[in-house]
Amino acid sequence: MKTKFGALAGALVVVTMGLSGQAMSMNTDEEQLKRMADPDQWPAPGRDFALTRHSTLSDINTKNINKLQMAWLQGTNALRGHEGQPLVIKDVGGKTMLFMVSGCPSMANCNVVQALDLSEPDQPKQIWSYVKKTDRDESAVPHACCDTVNRGGSYADGKFVYGTLDGFVIALDGQTGKEVWVVKHAYPEKGETITPAPLIADNKVFIGFGGSEFAARGRVVAYDLKDGSEVWTCHTTGSDEDVCLTKDTNKANPHYGQAGEDLGIKTFPGEDWKIGGGTAWGLVLLRSRHQAGLLHHCKSGSMEPRVPMPEQDPRGMQHGRVRQQVDAQHVRSEDRDRRGCLGLPADSVRSVGL
Repeated sequence: MKTKFGALAGALVVVTMGLSGQAMSMNTDEEQLKRMADPDQWPAPGRDFALTRHSTLSDINTKNINKLQMAWLQGTNALRGHEGQPLVIKDVGGKTMLFMVSGCPSMANCNVVQALDLSEPDQPKQIWSYVKKTDRDESAVPHACCDTVNRGGSYADGKFVYGTLDGFVIALDGQTGKEVWVVKHAYPEKGETITPAPLIADNKVFIGFGGSEFAARGRVVAYDLKDGSEVWTCHTTGSDEDVCLTKDTNKANPHYGQAGEDLGIKTFPGEDWKIGGGTAWGLVLLRSRHQAGLLHHCKSGSMEPRVPMPEQDPRGMQHGRVRQQVDAQHVRSEDRDRRGCLGLPADSVRSVGL
């Protein structure tokens, strides 16, 4: 699947060559932070927990960028949106590896994962390729509102983790491409499709899905990185329990004290909260524990739900603007900030949170 186009300009080799990824017997935060400190690596979506997308490398600059040339091309045979950044991980079984995920034109080649050995950056070699072959759901393609895209995967503890359009979250062995675990996370028949990249932090995998346009009810789920077991689920609409709001949480928010009112139900007409929207389809960032350790889901639009019929009461959109937080004992909830982010605090969370 590789077509070579000639010698690469040296500057491009440096950038494409070194994003890290060794499995280590430590908390995944420590593992990933070590990689993020290495400028030769691009170890996570957005490069780091804060999604800065910034590299300190300077071989490519304003003086030579016009001299870049193509060195090689890796095809995926999936002619739909590729919105995820390739990860480059050092020391995956002694190799520097590049991982990437394709879009989803059809289930036959939906979200193809490829792993390339970059030991010789001008002559990368595909080590393995993976696409899920069983239990695929073609109905996911027409249920994806805005192209059947994929925003990439995450890597930690020797695993590459990503989502498929038809709702599976899959962890693959970084060296072999073999399945470590597979869980069903989203359901196209309910309007739910996975386009976001997951976040890995504190030995957990955090991911949402898209589908507000199809009246999908939003939620974010944390899975155990080791085996894919569910740790917690928080919805963006519904009862206080569903949105993980308790009387003892969210004290810093101006709306503190609203627990017990089930605003995620009462602010919607009838039972429209069940199709309330607020799906988490964008990337997730983790603020430093020195900044309260908040997980934020941010997307280009607001957290407002989409209701399928124009005559439905727009007041039902009020509680779609939920911003969620998790602490060591509870999952807290607060209004979204001005960026339209859904946040989950990660401070010292072990049993139910980050």
